[in-house]
Amino acid sequence: MGDDAPSEHAPTEPTETVSAEPATRRVRGDTKQAFVVDMLRRPEGATIAELVEATGWQPHTVRGPFAEALRRDWA
Repeated sequence: MGDDAPSEHAPTEPTETVSAEPATRRVRGDTKQAFVVDMLRRPEGATIAELVEATGWQPHTVRGPFAEALRRDWA
């Protein structure tokens, strides 16, 4: 047991560089959430009323993602 050969369980050097920048969240293109994001990205944006009408969601459901985005600092 006195040999200096590396153990098969020895830690290895990392092969990937980890970025300090946060990963960009992706939204599937065929969801209502993606539709809402697209409406919000328009130059004129979108109102809660427009989003409610376009999605069929209740106003509190439309506002929910905004609260989540602010909580997670996505804004």
